[in-house]
Order: sequence, then structure tokens, then C-alpha cells
Amino acid sequence: SGFSHLRLDLYMDVNHRPRAGVTRTLEGRPFRLFPENAWEYALEITPAGAALHKLTPRGPAKTADLRVTAEEGWIRVLVPPAAMRGTPAFWSYAALLLAPAGAGYAIADYIAEDVANGYIYAVRPGKL
Repeated sequence: SGFSHLRLDLYMDVNHRPRAGVTRTLEGRPFRLFPENAWEYALEITPAGAALHKLTPRGPAKTADLRVTAEEGWIRVLVPPAAMRGTPAFWSYAALLLAPAGAGYAIADYIAEDVANGYIYAVRPGKL
């Protein structure tokens, strides 16, 4: 039942090049990723569905609407492999659990290296 009020965002840095992606998070979120963790893909998950966003030459664009299921404490989104190119084991990630706050959102929880000094620092699982 708590999922009906929450939103999940997953930001993915696929190339580890500073400023080669987007540091601003999706619309309505007052956060930014550290420039070395600029994202090329973002997955936005709500109870109504999920949206995959991709960096294009014109900026971020929604490229797919995806189905979301929530069962037994798990939230599942299946992303077709063709929708995201590369090797996910080498990417960096920042996962944010967001709760409504005023006109936007606040971070309720996160999986990232750190959230400090106004920046979100992505974690790189392959380096653990």
C-alpha cells in the first residue's frame, strides 16, 4: 500500500565520462548527480507504470512506457534488452526512493555512494 504514494527513480551512467550525460534529475525532482556520474538512462517507476528515459542529442527523452507489477514486497519492471545498449555490470547507478514533498519530491531512501553537498554520487557495483 505504501507504493501508491512513492516513486522510484534509477539513474544509470553508462560511460563514466564527466559531463557526458545529464546531471539534472527528472522533472519535479530538485536533485542533481555529481558530474562524473551524469546519467544516460533513467527509469522512472510509479504505481501507474514505468518510463524509460534516454539521453538523445536534443536532451533527455522518454523512449518507452513499461509495465510495473508489485507482489509480495517486490516491484518489478521488465526492460527489453534492445532498449538499453551496453554492459550493465560496468555501469554506475543511483536509485532513489522518493516521497511527495510540497510541489516536488524528497528522498525517502537511496542506494548510491553518497548524497552530500547537493549532489548524488552513483555507486559502481563492479568496483566493490
